[in-house]
Formats: sequence, C-alpha cells, structure tokens
Amino acid sequence: MDKTGQNPEKQLVCAEAQAGASNWEEFTPEVTQGFGFIAYKFSCPRPGSFHCSQTGLVFVVDGEATLQYRTVYWDVNLLESSGSGAAGPLLNIECPEDAVRQLHFPHCETEPVQRSKKWLCVVNITDDGMSFIKPLDITSSHVVINVCSLSKYGLLERSIQYTRSVRCRVLLLLAPVNYRTRSQNLFVLMLPCNVVLDAVKSQHMTDIVIETPTPLDLIRERKYNVLCPEGNLIQPQEDDFDLDFGPNYHPMFQVRLVPNTERVTLTIQEEKKKNVWEQTIDLTGSGLL
Repeated sequence: MDKTGQNPEKQLVCAEAQAGASNWEEFTPEVTQGFGFIAYKFSCPRPGSFHCSQTGLVFVVDGEATLQYRTVYWDVNLLESSGSGAAGPLLNIECPEDAVRQLHFPHCETEPVQRSKKWLCVVNITDDGMSFIKPLDITSSHVVINVCSLSKYGLLERSIQYTRSVRCRVLLLLAPVNYRTRSQNLFVLMLPCNVVLDAVKSQHMTDIVIETPTPLDLIRERKYNVLCPEGNLIQPQEDDFDLDFGPNYHPMFQVRLVPNTERVTLTIQEEKKKNVWEQTIDLTGSGLL
C-alpha cells in the first residue's frame, strides 16, 4: 500500500485505462434478451481495461472477474424530481469478485470537454435513492468514474441543455411487405450514438434492421425533415429531435416504398433546408419480395 492506502498495482491499472482507447481490449459479451431488458456477461481473464462492443462501456478491473450487466428503465419521476435528464442508458452492473475499479460511460457530446463538464455526471441509483458522482475525467468519447461498489449506473445531465448538439446515428427499419396495399414501409430512427442498439432492435423484431455507417450531429429541439426520391409518402413532414433513451424507441419518420425497391437515397435536412446527412442505402437482400 502507498501513503494513500491504495494498492499501487490497482493505481497503475487505472492510470493505464485513462491513457485512452489504445489500452482497451475489446470484447463481445454473451447476450441474453429478457422481457424489458438485455443482459450481458463476460469473464475478464486478467487485470486491464475491457471495452464492450455492444454497449460501449469500458470496465477497468484489477484481476480476473465476471462482469454481469443489463439495461434497465430510467425512472422518469426520479429524473424529473432531480431536475435532470438521461444522457445515456441506465445499467445494473454486478461483479461477484468486486474487481471493478473504474467505469467509462460512452457519451454523445460534441461540445468541447470543458463545456461538457458543466452538465455531465454519473448517477448511482440504489434502494436508498440516487447520488451524483463527479467525473474523474471526460474524454472525447467517455465519462470516467472510480467505483467502490456496483449497482445501477447511468449518465446524466444535471442541467438539461435543450439546444446543444449531440452525435447521433441513423437506424433504418424495413417493415414486412403489406400485400394488400402492395407497399412497404421504411422507418427512420435518429438516435444518440450511445444508445444500446440491442435494446432498440429487441422492440422491432418483425422489422429488418439496417445500420448506416455515417454519424451526424443533431441539435435538440430543432426541426428536421427527410427526403427520399423513391418514397411515395413521407410522414410526418418534419419533427423535433430530442434525446431518447427508452423505454420505447419510436421511429421519427416513415417512408412508404413500392415493393422490390432495391436502393434508396435518404437526405436529412434541418429546418433551414440545409442538408446535414445523405446516404444511398442498398435494400437488396433485406427481405423484399
């Protein structure tokens, strides 16, 4: 032990973790889907920093450990009573070996780190209530905290920044063909980049999920619209963007296509008709007639 009462080896593991993603070891966990949650499990073979490919979480452990964590719903009443808003998913985290020393939560901020520190924090929710944890560090991709015990953790904005820009991803859902109307719907979801995609996909099991590669920055409370030359109906004409971390993930736009449409070009415009995102997406092999 050093003068602070901490194990130097544990301090070294945490210091290496803060050095950045180059020291992370990526893993794909076991995934179990339950009613209203997605559960993950992974056995860390050694001390180090382990990055979950499904959730973006980084676990810093000081020895062999079994990580068990699952998505849970935010308590809207609890958030409103604290004047806060969700800035990421809420996860219940367990480790029987008590080996987790740091957690890194992915964020969707585009603002400079110093500005983000003014409103981002991590909340710890137990049976006794909720407590706010000041970040040890905020990097360009993650919010870092030290942990002594595990329970429910999530990223929070202490003061809601309604007009700030956030990094997002576009997720497309191709619905089954409607044989009566001879049409097929393509739903457009615009999600914060730190949403757990497994949770979204679990709510749309009958649709074919199409992930798009290019992220985009969107501004909260700003109106956006979608253009698609191949669509014969797009609704609504425009809609306001806001952060959405469940429990329900609803499409922002519906594009009606004729069956056998092989390719579409989607353009997202902000309210001033400025193009902010455009992609050509192949639908061939995605379950069309």
